[in-house]
Amino acid sequence: MKPNMNNRTPEQILRDVAPTQVYSEELAILDYTNEVVQRMNALNLSKGELARRLEVAPAYVSKLIGGSNNFTLRTMVRVARALSSELRFHLQPEGAVSHWRDYAPPIVKQETITPVAPNAHAIEQTYTPTKLPSVPVASYAELAVAA
Repeated sequence: MKPNMNNRTPEQILRDVAPTQVYSEELAILDYTNEVVQRMNALNLSKGELARRLEVAPAYVSKLIGGSNNFTLRTMVRVARALSSELRFHLQPEGAVSHWRDYAPPIVKQETITPVAPNAHAIEQTYTPTKLPSVPVASYAELAVAA
């Protein structure tokens, strides 16, 4: 007899879903595709303009962001560069939770710099990143116990 699936909580459903190879691959493709679309939106970039930057047909870009493309690393780097971005990724141990933050140095425009004297030499400024406090991260098991 088949169990009644309608009475299960989301937590029960997630517990029963084993992270298979195909599931992990599809999730990675979906994550990358979502990031590409978010970056296009942030840059106010159309599919046509991305296609022009990649020197491909617009239909190719539609296929890329359709969610069913199996990206090569080369393609991912090309798309990232076309989106004025860099490709970064890491291997995350099972059960770990990652929090990514992108930090960029402040941009100082030439017209905002006021010279001290008429023939003042430019002073080189350096950017010192702010060290953020470490935040404890709970494992899935700890979160399950807390719930």
